[in-house]
Amino acid sequence: MRFSKSLLSFLVLSLFSATCSLATTYSRGDLRPSGNGVDCATVTPGSPCVGGSGTLLSVGQPNFDNSDTILTFYKLLEISGVVAGQTITFGFANFPDATQFGVVGCGSDGLGNIGIFTSVGDNLNLPCTSFPGATGPASFISETDDVVNKSIKLQFFGQDLPSSWTFSFLSDSQGNSAFSPTSVVVENSSVPEPASVGLVALGLAAFGLWRRKTIR
Repeated sequence: MRFSKSLLSFLVLSLFSATCSLATTYSRGDLRPSGNGVDCATVTPGSPCVGGSGTLLSVGQPNFDNSDTILTFYKLLEISGVVAGQTITFGFANFPDATQFGVVGCGSDGLGNIGIFTSVGDNLNLPCTSFPGATGPASFISETDDVVNKSIKLQFFGQDLPSSWTFSFLSDSQGNSAFSPTSVVVENSSVPEPASVGLVALGLAAFGLWRRKTIR
């Protein structure tokens, strides 16, 4: 019986470790700021806005009584040349939640031009991800979060996969972000993570052995 309990404990730990490293559907931010309002540089307090330049995006929303506009800032990072089967792993000093790190999608000015625009059609010339049709990041990304090691791995797939992706990191008005990645590793791989597959197989084998001994 003591052997069986030890084996069961090992099984639980093995499956827990495997689950922590398995990919799931992308569930982080999908920021679509285009058309949110006039330029934040000239916004009337209490109105929505969108603005920024270079790699700094600002999005404004009215406060509770429409007396002011609350600005939120994001530092942007553009990665080009993304292909199906590729993975991008971000390392962090501070592990971000779904509101602090995500993908920025493009919008249209209504004339067929793609980008991030104000509500009056001014192009802010900010990087963004151009998604086909009604798709979004969840249509092309599986996500593996490693909270312990503070890393997020994104694996890309899909026939209509955009080749250029823009990611946002919550920041201050100067673009300083506690959630900026400390490392970005791009790898070409379409094979499931060996450690994950091995742990799952090991856990299932241990479960089978424990079950046989329990029945006996």
